[in-house]
Amino acid sequence: LAFLCCTLGHIFSPWLKFKGGKGIAVAVGCLFVTFGVMGALLEIAVFAVVVAISRFVSAGSLAAAIVCPIFAAYYFLFQAFDPIAWVLCLVTALVVIWAHRGNIHRLATGTERRIGDKAKE
Repeated sequence: LAFLCCTLGHIFSPWLKFKGGKGIAVAVGCLFVTFGVMGALLEIAVFAVVVAISRFVSAGSLAAAIVCPIFAAYYFLFQAFDPIAWVLCLVTALVVIWAHRGNIHRLATGTERRIGDKAKE
């Protein structure tokens, strides 16, 4: 529940008029508590590999959000049976993916900026 609330609080920050925020950044910190060091490092590895291959930070963030419920299933359905915790991780991942809908559109249309691209003036 704390993972979900912290992530939502940063995606929908009241100080930014409920827009923007750093949901992925805080989610990484929450993953260390939710999944432990190994699970969090696996999530970071997924993010890093996708970013290294594609040079899209948004693609790395989306990939990490997609694998989060899969890792959560391992921890909360197979290790310690806690289906509510798995559902909360799933909801968090779906909200993160929904929050990236603009990035998804730009990725699909080829207009998303890659790491190293110069900003258009």
